[in-house]
Amino acid sequence: MDLYEVLGVSRDATPAEIHKAYRAASKKAHPDMPDGSEEKFNIVKLAKDVLTDEKRRAHYDRTGDAKQTEPDNAEATAMNIAFGALGAVCAVIDARGAQYDDFDVLGDAKRRLGQEIAQIERNKRQSLTNIARTERLAAKIHPKKGKKDRLSPLIAASLVRMRGDVAGLDQRIGEHKMAMEILNDLEFSGAELAQADKPLLGGMFNYGGP
Repeated sequence: MDLYEVLGVSRDATPAEIHKAYRAASKKAHPDMPDGSEEKFNIVKLAKDVLTDEKRRAHYDRTGDAKQTEPDNAEATAMNIAFGALGAVCAVIDARGAQYDDFDVLGDAKRRLGQEIAQIERNKRQSLTNIARTERLAAKIHPKKGKKDRLSPLIAASLVRMRGDVAGLDQRIGEHKMAMEILNDLEFSGAELAQADKPLLGGMFNYGGP
């Protein structure tokens, strides 16, 4: 079962186009109509619910699975990201045989997160550039008279995938920014020096991007 075919829309259909198609399809599929049934109506509704939800649509486009996605665990993910950033800093300090109190652990963790956010944002900008380029290409390619257009469906599917990738990058950016907020709410206790006087690991720390 292809949810796009259920509504009779293309794979790059806009939410407005999907809602319009749903209104027409739901009327035909309604149990009170001659050719309608509860099963048909539920399938049409499922198609609309999935394809008008950005996350569910991206998941469906990647996997073909129309089931309800898992609940949003952004906060739990953000906590793991924050903990991972702290752990990475502490691992470097441990490897040097140094003490945590000798460094601005939170400052280094936030610096690491900041660089990860910047890298994800660069990836998003590149993805948006690729989408714009592909859209320009799609607008220029047309089949010759009497010939079948075999490339446009592939381009449309690629655009759907790329937009899903951008949605995933947006989610990662949000999770990393939430992780930064979590670290901003913390303070490092037990230090003999004021935090502002402590050195950052700085360039000696390899802040690898995601």
